[in-house]
Amino acid sequence: MSKIYLIRHGQASLGKENYDELSSKGEQQAKILNRYFRELSISPDLVITGDMKRHQQTAQFALESINGQANTVIDTDWNEFDFETLIRAYLSQLGPDAPKPRTPSEFFSALRAALLAWSKNQIQTQLPETWDAFESRVEQALYSLNTQDHKNIFVFSSGGAISMAIKHIMRLNAETMIDLNLQSRNTGVTELFIKGDKRYVSSFNHVSHLSSPEHLDLITHA
Repeated sequence: MSKIYLIRHGQASLGKENYDELSSKGEQQAKILNRYFRELSISPDLVITGDMKRHQQTAQFALESINGQANTVIDTDWNEFDFETLIRAYLSQLGPDAPKPRTPSEFFSALRAALLAWSKNQIQTQLPETWDAFESRVEQALYSLNTQDHKNIFVFSSGGAISMAIKHIMRLNAETMIDLNLQSRNTGVTELFIKGDKRYVSSFNHVSHLSSPEHLDLITHA
């Protein structure tokens, strides 16, 4: 039976000029995930990453010395949606009274509102992709994984793409998918198992590797 491990990237650089790179905490999260995989003797025989820097950095640290002979493939269908452009477009159409997110809590509130509007085709500005296009490419990425020849497939991606995959498998509505996305934790692991042509969710967003008392301050969402 094949298993797919959907792994969210480590903490990126929210609030910095370039979000798309791991923070020092993000690197630490990925290195601890590496130790977790080693202790459980879990290793991939196929590795998939999006082409975003945070995906590839997380894979590098999480798989150091355990990758073995696994083939690594870059698949841009596992990239995250452009959340920065989405939020700007949503706030701009609210006019001069639009909130100006300054704290993580305010940012996530704005993101949730923007995602809901996007899912309902209520964003007037043209975006890099529609909600339906995002959903279609993630579905394509999920079902293009070669589970015939591989036992453990590791996919390094982002919270939105992983949550969209769960939405498809579990037939969730858009609002529930958005709630899952906003719960996503950095280096959270979602496990799927394969039976025939079906994908099933066996766990979502777990951070067992960060659950000891000395690592609790490493559980992050941004």
